[in-house]
Amino acid sequence: MSWGRLLVTFCYLASYKIYHVQTENQKIVVSGLAKCFLNVVMIHFTLNAFKNNLEEIKTETDPIQKAFLLYDLTSSLIAIAGMAAEVGGHIIKMATAMNALKMTNFLTRHPYGESRLTPPKLKLAYGMKQVFYIADKFVNFVGKGLTMLAIVDGAIEVLKGANLFFNEEDGIAGVSKIVGGLAIIVGSAMALKLVTLTLPVAMVPVMGVIVTVAGVIIIYISTLLERWFARCGFGIDNGRYPMTIAGCKQALNDFSVLISGISPQLRFAQPDKNQEILLAEFIYRSLYLDMTIHDFDMENDKLAFIVTIMDKRNPDLKVKIQLNHNNISKKLEPKLLEDSLNILLYGRPYIIFTHDKGRMFKYQSEEVENDNSDYTLKPVKGTKTNLVIRFKLAEVNYKAITSLLYTVELNYKKPDIINGDQIEESQPLHQFYEFDGYGIMLLNHK
Repeated sequence: MSWGRLLVTFCYLASYKIYHVQTENQKIVVSGLAKCFLNVVMIHFTLNAFKNNLEEIKTETDPIQKAFLLYDLTSSLIAIAGMAAEVGGHIIKMATAMNALKMTNFLTRHPYGESRLTPPKLKLAYGMKQVFYIADKFVNFVGKGLTMLAIVDGAIEVLKGANLFFNEEDGIAGVSKIVGGLAIIVGSAMALKLVTLTLPVAMVPVMGVIVTVAGVIIIYISTLLERWFARCGFGIDNGRYPMTIAGCKQALNDFSVLISGISPQLRFAQPDKNQEILLAEFIYRSLYLDMTIHDFDMENDKLAFIVTIMDKRNPDLKVKIQLNHNNISKKLEPKLLEDSLNILLYGRPYIIFTHDKGRMFKYQSEEVENDNSDYTLKPVKGTKTNLVIRFKLAEVNYKAITSLLYTVELNYKKPDIINGDQIEESQPLHQFYEFDGYGIMLLNHK
């Protein structure tokens, strides 16, 4: 309860307690300055969170996470407006407190003292007193509104935790958010005296603040752990990883991708016009695997890809294509490993395999400028080269692109190094890449 609210209450007590104006005014000013400072600090942090959420929602594709981010943005705007209003209310209270307190004391001592004041002074005194009390009630109203918003925020955190726990199988982060959200709900309800938990009346608001702060700390720590785990160098796609064994494997895989400098990419292109099967309204797009490997030894390096195209709704329906580098023939050799995605879409298959056109790869000498075109071949000296791959894997039905998930598994091993009578084994590189059809289409349009 604020000092201004105490003043309103005490004015109507039968004891008619007289205030020491200077002391009470100092308390109101000190309390107001402290609350203004805290609100300004919180506005700063809330604005930063708003900016981060605004950036995340632009790239988020999961509808559940997008809904949570949309709520966070709305909640942040409401909280910023409330805290700014509270700062304004406290400034008005501090500016009018001295005159309001003097007027209260004067009328308490002299119930009929209005007759001793000239009309202008009486009007000014009453005006200051009314402004002070209105500002005090306004601050209390905004404070209760922000507390109610905290209860809703706590409920949303519980829902976020449940989503992490059940949908993303992230137990640690999910339980942390659930516990933190429940603590915020209980603490905020205690601050409003909606819940007492058999505590003394005077202790309920204090315990409410303590419990709420504890809930915020729990959620903050769990969020820090998530962000550390997701973005301490692993998260090349700004994604998050569940704090599980599977999440750890995925994070280490992405960290390996980050430091290896090897990054295969998938892209869609218009099909070749001279292929009769693709002429009908251009309903197919050519799926290409693009990558450049520097310092590639064409005779000794072992390189293999497995590209999988699967249905998002039923991952058992898939197409697997293996692509091996033949050190003898110096060619990339494709092989179909599995084809269970034999669904027809509007009378046409999802995937069509073409055997000749678009399968481009080339070796380039390290001594010349890297050429990413599909036609120009550069002379190669020795066996160390840059391997440039622009390899067409298949034709994908345009209407099915966004309903499919695309993965690339890379296995790459440099030859062992013979040093005298010792053999230094080179460590194989095994990496896994996942692409969403919608994301590939967005990249193609940039």
